[in-house]
Amino acid sequence: MKLLSLILSAAGLTYGILPSAALSPSAKTYFNCGFEEGIPEDFTFHDVDSRELHFTMVQLGFNQTDSWTLLREEGTENHYMASASRFKTTKGETPSPAQDWMITPPIWIRDADATMSWRGMSVNDRSSATSSYKICVSTKGAGTEDFISDPVAVLDSEEIGLWTNHEISLGQFVGERIYIAFVNTSTDSDVLAIDDITVKGSAGLADLEIIPGEYTLGSEEIALGGRLTATSAEIVNTLSITFDVAGEKYHADYSSLNLSEGDSFEFELPEKISADYGETISYSVSSEVNGVKFDDMHLNTTLLAFMPTKRVVVEEATGMWCGYCPEGIAAMEIIQQRHPDTFIGIAVHVEDPLTVTGYGDSMSFPSGAPTAWVDRKDYCDQPLTPVTDAGKHTYTTLKGGLESMFLDRMSQQTFADVEVKSLFDQADRSLKIDVTSSFAMKFTDQDFRIALLLTEDKVWKPGYYQTNYHSGRDENLFGFEALPSMIVSDFEFNHVARGVYESFQGIKGSLPSDIDPGKDYSYSIEWVLPQDVDPINAKAVAMVVDARNGEVLNANTVSLVNSGVDPALQDSEYANITVYDMAGTMVMKTKGSVNSLFSTLSGGLYVVRIVTNEDIVTRKITIPSR
Repeated sequence: MKLLSLILSAAGLTYGILPSAALSPSAKTYFNCGFEEGIPEDFTFHDVDSRELHFTMVQLGFNQTDSWTLLREEGTENHYMASASRFKTTKGETPSPAQDWMITPPIWIRDADATMSWRGMSVNDRSSATSSYKICVSTKGAGTEDFISDPVAVLDSEEIGLWTNHEISLGQFVGERIYIAFVNTSTDSDVLAIDDITVKGSAGLADLEIIPGEYTLGSEEIALGGRLTATSAEIVNTLSITFDVAGEKYHADYSSLNLSEGDSFEFELPEKISADYGETISYSVSSEVNGVKFDDMHLNTTLLAFMPTKRVVVEEATGMWCGYCPEGIAAMEIIQQRHPDTFIGIAVHVEDPLTVTGYGDSMSFPSGAPTAWVDRKDYCDQPLTPVTDAGKHTYTTLKGGLESMFLDRMSQQTFADVEVKSLFDQADRSLKIDVTSSFAMKFTDQDFRIALLLTEDKVWKPGYYQTNYHSGRDENLFGFEALPSMIVSDFEFNHVARGVYESFQGIKGSLPSDIDPGKDYSYSIEWVLPQDVDPINAKAVAMVVDARNGEVLNANTVSLVNSGVDPALQDSEYANITVYDMAGTMVMKTKGSVNSLFSTLSGGLYVVRIVTNEDIVTRKITIPSR
């Protein structure tokens, strides 16, 4: 059994993912903060106890003046808000409780079904003392004196080292804009952790969607408008709305709308905002519906010529000698299975027979193998994260692992698009690669480059091996625990880097320094496929690289399996098609299109003779094994 089948049988396991709660069609998220972007500027903090922290809290990352601070969860990329309750004491002094306040900005509670959810945890490695806290609400302001005396929730004990999910109702504050305070009242329990604060509920009277969104496509004029939808039994009749763009105000009033629940009214102001491709416009929106003031919105939109298709390149350092590299191999296979259309994996072998000169011996991986670069921007030094599932030690690509970093990169907008085509001639193994890149915005004085390389799957031959430190362990490492400590047979390397054209850093001059939005930039190279690379399992990878910082802006890949057939012939209809194997024996004679051959012929090399009324064409083609 090949290792790949072992990996894929376990790859469907997902750890640490909770199902999303079902929301009504009119549900809104009033407020959401996971602290991944740091401490929000609109939060308020009060250190009421004014106690000096114990030096161990400073070692964890607190400053003496911090009532709350941002910490990273050990072993993950997750960040949370933390409040300490271990203070400096003199001998014999009884520890006193903390009084540290963390207060959200005002949140508009739009309907009686509103709830707040969050996660809490005690972080304490030295004792069994757990954290306690209360949640208070103010309808006046963010001073401690503004809060209602009775808390809306009291948490006496959070479990140590394990996140607990909580949810409370906020329906009693419908129609109000409230401040919510998390008040640490713990006594000598080290750290209270709070994360993923979300307030949600029904939309109330109406839902107002604004255009433009985060990105605007098309001409260099931006329209201002939106859609108003009635979401309650109350008839919606009026909308007053003002857009403020850099101090210039654009206003409109609409009346006699007569919107029943579920009805919508779309509107667009007559004024247009001029912008250049790539320019980001910041604007704010104030509005009233039926005389009820809605929350002001502060938004941005970036004008793009088109929306590029995003893909992410992951280059993983590996080696036959590396006993921990099965972790990287497994991570790459799992991400490939889960994200086949957006993941471009490249296994960069280092100091073994598959090392590519000028690539595997030149690209820097600071922490060795198995580690990986994600678009050559973010570095992953732990492809898999250890977890426990049903009492068994296992691993996940999530929770800070390589897939987490891949997904984070996928969420970031790219402004470059890449298309790649290849034409391969089996007779002389010549390879022609055509790359077309385009950009959604204007760039000037840049050093963008096309980088081209080859990868191959199913690589193995006598003399190859894989060291496996996970052999025989009582764990689940996607099948590697059942394989020997030195794998010398029945194994295949995938995503293997097999060649690089000129430089893995990109080809100088392959793109101009000044880029016009929406324009296609073509670049072609001719290459010879190395003799030890199987074209059936090979791919060409094309990247657009920013040579100034090495970042991959976008990429694409194409298989060589259809190489040898002129792309112009593949989708055309022909009068007669005759197919010969490499020994010269006719194996098929038919009428139709060349594409029909790929589903009927077994894997191998063939000569195809195509006869039409106008021409006779002969081509060699490669059919992939199935």
